[in-house]
Amino acid sequence: MEHQELLNGFSELLDEYAKHRDYIRRARAQADRFSPQVIEKVVLDHEIKSSEVADKVLPKVPEMESAIAGIDEEIAGIKSANAESSTELEELELRRAIGELDDAGFEEASKELREKLDAANARLAELEAERKALGDALDRWVEMAAEANQPDGTTPAEPEGVHTSSVPIQEDVSPVYDSAETVEAEEAPEDEAIEAGDEVDFGFEAEAGEVDVEAAAPAAEVELDLEEGRAIGQEGEEIGIDIESAVEEPAPEPEEEPRRALLLYKEGTAEEQIYPIHGEVLRIGRGRDNDLQIKDDSKVSRFHCRLFRRGNSFYIEDNKSSNGTLVNGELIQERRLFGGEEIIIGETNFRFRIL
Repeated sequence: MEHQELLNGFSELLDEYAKHRDYIRRARAQADRFSPQVIEKVVLDHEIKSSEVADKVLPKVPEMESAIAGIDEEIAGIKSANAESSTELEELELRRAIGELDDAGFEEASKELREKLDAANARLAELEAERKALGDALDRWVEMAAEANQPDGTTPAEPEGVHTSSVPIQEDVSPVYDSAETVEAEEAPEDEAIEAGDEVDFGFEAEAGEVDVEAAAPAAEVELDLEEGRAIGQEGEEIGIDIESAVEEPAPEPEEEPRRALLLYKEGTAEEQIYPIHGEVLRIGRGRDNDLQIKDDSKVSRFHCRLFRRGNSFYIEDNKSSNGTLVNGELIQERRLFGGEEIIIGETNFRFRIL
């Protein structure tokens, strides 16, 4: 298998990710035996660890997709070549059937084609087995990521009917009638305005089965009283239409569960500290009025920056601090965070994680 190393590395990471997610499920199942604080601490620990594993999985997802796409392309090529070889073999069989080739001549002429088909079918079986292994591993990751509300990093499928070509699609705006058959409307004299109720001859003759407009009964007018919720007929009678129930408001869509996030100080060390982001905003600075106070860093301003939620996304905004706020080494004013970023506030380093 050409992509065995990629598959092995990807599968090992998935096993590790699954292990931490299983620990989370087991910890939550112990709610009747342990305090909520202890359970939350263990859950948070494995949330962080699974998020770290996910950071290693995501860069490999495009490699997996590229490998699968390459295999699909090679499979398509082999099947196309097999179709041509099968046609050539069928032609030789026909020539034998009509007596143009005897059995010995057929065997000699078809030997190379049959060997080519056998080799191609053997390669096809290898590719299909490899494609299935890669696809199963990628499907496993997508399923686990969805369960954990974790972005899976896969390329979204292009919806049907969406054209990605740069050539604009033009509609056919040619006339319905040929130029010789175009119906020309007679122009009314400029000094004669067409009044309401006047007959207008458009040049079309009525055909059998068409409705005679003049003979048809006029449509009844209905007045809607929106304030009273009634419908009044032409003669003043009330028509039994429930206006309020006639227009039903669409059922509200279920709200997506808010994602959780946290800041990690000295991640992975014995001095690691975890700062969960519980509310909509986390204010950070040297002053005591902040949600996260950084006392021992003189480069941190009193109200240095803030982390906040916008919808289901997270952002960081510098509060015109003296020394600025850096995200992955870049000085920012406001930046959306996707998880895994290094944030430097003054001279204090944090790691941002989305769970």
